[in-house]
Amino acid sequence: MKLTNRKCDCKDKKKYSILLYRQLRRYCHTPTSLLFPIYGGMGVRCEFRKATELEELYTRDHVDQMIEPFLARKDDAGNFSRENCYFMESKITVQRFINKVYGWEINGGE
Repeated sequence: MKLTNRKCDCKDKKKYSILLYRQLRRYCHTPTSLLFPIYGGMGVRCEFRKATELEELYTRDHVDQMIEPFLARKDDAGNFSRENCYFMESKITVQRFINKVYGWEINGGE
């Protein structure tokens, strides 16, 4: 999941983590959110209790070195949690999705 409809400097760990935390909570726990049906409505929950927990992932995964970070889940049916989440480049996420759904490789499956 990447931050949507916001201009955010992903180099600012604290600000980025707070915005992403709020977005995750909204998508998973607020029925009036546009993306609630594909997250919270499908049973996906945000298990992060504080934005500082996302800051730990930010540091672990070196988000400050990424161009367009994306919070991915190891298990797509699993909740957003420290154990199930990791940051990666958005471009790689799109390529993996296309390969998974269509069996196509783009740019050698980078």
